Formats: sequence, structure tokens, C-alpha cells
Amino acid sequence: MEKYSREEIAQLYFNTSANNFSRKKERYLNHLSEYYEWHMEGRNYVLDKELKPWEPLRRGRPKTGDQIQEDYIKALHEIVDNDPAQKLNSGANLTRNAKAKNPNQICTRYNHQEDTMSRYFCKGITKEFPMSEKVWVKKKNDFEYELLSEEEQTYLTGLIVDRYPDNKISLLSVDELMAYNQKEISKKELNKKISERIEEESRNFYTCIIKKFKDKYGFIPIRAKNLEASAF
Repeated sequence: MEKYSREEIAQLYFNTSANNFSRKKERYLNHLSEYYEWHMEGRNYVLDKELKPWEPLRRGRPKTGDQIQEDYIKALHEIVDNDPAQKLNSGANLTRNAKAKNPNQICTRYNHQEDTMSRYFCKGITKEFPMSEKVWVKKKNDFEYELLSEEEQTYLTGLIVDRYPDNKISLLSVDELMAYNQKEISKKELNKKISERIEEESRNFYTCIIKKFKDKYGFIPIRAKNLEASAF
């Protein structure tokens, strides 16, 4: 374990000034993460473990967003291929699992925040598993989800149908419908009222059904994707 100040790591590893290191910090730290596991202690950089022999950063353009996305897609496939249980997953859960399940350590390579990692994984799922289905699941353990039982799924579906009508017209009052039919309000005004009611219903929709479900079964159902339903 070695500790360096900003000035020291800039000079020793990148042969640059501290100011230039700060300006191009993301690029330098992405490169550092390919060769070392590291963390911050105050303003110091602590190199915990060497991943492979150090090679200086070559001059040229940094990786583009598309290139970084491809690295996340490789990590996604490694995680799913090494553990088939991960085919029932979400971007957020893949982010949590990446350190334990991903051999190439995508989380340390780029040192991205969790929301950034989740966004890349979500895009990777959409691109690589276009036919994947959204399903309701529950946590099996710290790394895996499992589908709701038939009874749990039936109860949750019933809550959703009861709480959120498929028929948008039912969100309107009789007076509003009569006003539209008698040309007192336009179709645009009618659709605006429907949109406002849907927005209003949606605010409390999730909280309401999840609370009722948790009161009955003792856990909160999670929305995830079933990658098994999509061809590799």
C-alpha cells in the first residue's frame, strides 16, 4: 500500500504537473484504475493493489463514451456468463454486484459513481438483451433476485388494476364528459385534464400499492429485467 499526494502521483505516474492532472483528472484516474485498485484518504491517493504491470498513459484521445459503454457491455456478459442467476437483474443491482462478480473489475477501472455505473449497465442491457421482459422480483440474497410466487404476483397485479384504471375515461367526471360531448371544452382541453389526473394518480400510486404489499408479505417487490427471455 503506497500513499501519494496529488503532486506526487501526477509527477511519478503521469509526468505532468498537479494543475494539468486536475484539469484532466477523469482521464488520468481512469488509466490509473486499469492498473491499480486505489482509494482516497483525505487528499492523498492510496494504491492498494497492483492489477497488472504499469504502462504510462499514451498521448492521444481518451476513450469515448461509446468505448466505455463497450467495456461495460463486456463486464455485463462476464457477470451473466459466470453466474446464470444474474440473468434476473437490473442496472442498479448489477452495479452492486460488479465488484464481486466481474473479473475485470469495471468498478475500479473507471472509478465511476454508482449512478453512472447503473446508467451504463442499463444501456448495455437494452442493447444486448432487446427482448428482455420487465418482471416483479424479490431479493433472494445480497446478489440475486427471484421471481414472485404466483400468489404474490396475483395479489400485486390485483392492487395495480384496482389502484390504476386501464380506462382513462374513468379518471374524468360525468360533467367533464358531458362538457366535451356538448363542445363546451375541446379535445385538447379534455386530454390535458386526463394527463393531469394521471399525473396526480401516479404520485401516490407506487407508495400505496407497495405499502399494501409489504404489509401482507413483509418485503418490497422490485422491478427488474428477465434477460433469460432475450436471445444472446
